[in-house]
Order: sequence, then C-alpha cells, then structure tokens
Amino acid sequence: MTPVSERGSIDSRDERRSRVDQADNDGGSAVGWTRRDQAVPLLVETTINLLKTRPFPEATVRRISAEAGLNPSSLQRNFGSMARLFDAVANELLARSAARMLSGPEFDVVALEDEDAVLRTRLVAWLLAEGVDPASLNTPVDNPVREAIRDRQNLDESLSPRTVDTFLELVTFLSEGFITFSPVHPGADAQRLADGVALMNVFREHLKEFEAELGWTEAPES
Repeated sequence: MTPVSERGSIDSRDERRSRVDQADNDGGSAVGWTRRDQAVPLLVETTINLLKTRPFPEATVRRISAEAGLNPSSLQRNFGSMARLFDAVANELLARSAARMLSGPEFDVVALEDEDAVLRTRLVAWLLAEGVDPASLNTPVDNPVREAIRDRQNLDESLSPRTVDTFLELVTFLSEGFITFSPVHPGADAQRLADGVALMNVFREHLKEFEAELGWTEAPES
C-alpha cells in the first residue's frame, strides 16, 4: 500500500481559479476553466462519496479527478497534496456530524452511529496508519463535534473548566476508540454500547462530586 504523503504546494495563482481539462463525451478533452470556489467543494464531495462506497486506498488522484470530471492537475493546484484534500474532507465530515448532533438532546447511541462521524474517524485512523504526519490533520481548535457534545451533555454550569474539558476529552476519545475498534471486538454489540452510554450518563451526573474529590474546583494555573 502506497503511503499518502505531502507532495508539492498550492500555487497562489489558483486562489482565484484553477485550469482543468474536462473530458467530452467521446473520451477526448477540452481545455476549460473551473473556479477555485467550485473545484474545491466538488473535489471534497466527490472524495466523500468515493470513501463511502469504495476501500480508502482506491481514493486516488486519478479516480477522484475522473469522478469529479476534472483533470488530475486540478487536485494538485487546489490542495497541493492528497493529504491536504483528505484533511479538508475530514473537517467537512466533522462539520456535518456536529450539525446533526446538535439536533439531539444528549450524547447517545445515535451520536456514535452517525455516518459522517464514523467515516471521519476511520479516515483519520487510516491516514495515521499510512504514515501521514498528525500535524497535517488540522482539526479545528474549536472542534465542532466537541462543542456539539458539550451542548448535548447538559453539563452543570458550576463545573470548573478543567472538569468540563477533561470530561469532553474523555468522551471524544471513547467515541473515536469505539468507532475505530468495535468491529474487531465480538462483545461490542448493541446492548454493550447502550450499557456504555448509560454508564457515561451516570458518570456525568456525578461530575460535581468527582471534581471536589480531585480538587479540580479551580482551573489549573498555566
């Protein structure tokens, strides 16, 4: 399996538009222009659709470009590398998942089975296994899924920032771990998942007691 790697850089000229060859119905090509603000979402959406239906290694420059109806050079011009395209895809999936989570009352089984959250988590896990530099996967500082989880949890407003941040990080890690590894754990069935969510909800209800025992009533000094 060929590792995904950073290759080249984005040409600043293409901040306005990117030149592409678009195949005609006879299999030939005609030179045309696709604006950057059109090419970028098209490539992202095409990649998402491909990742949903095919094994990740099949999401190549040539295949993505062909299904988007663009010349392979368009991907290089607009993203600079496959790693940067996948990063954009991961963040788009993150945003879609967060928007869907906000419609629910709390963190529940549905959140763990959200198709965009599952695809994003497995994509990132695959990229890391392929040797992509973790620093190139630019998850937003204000992670929208994390914020959605915060809203769904109905956390006690009197909890310290340290307690809230630690709990949200714990929930995020547990969610990503379940999504990534549950297929290889025979015991991770629907009932076990429901039990785990119920346990986390009880844990959440006692955070005030836990933070007092840990002495986390004040945020740690920086």
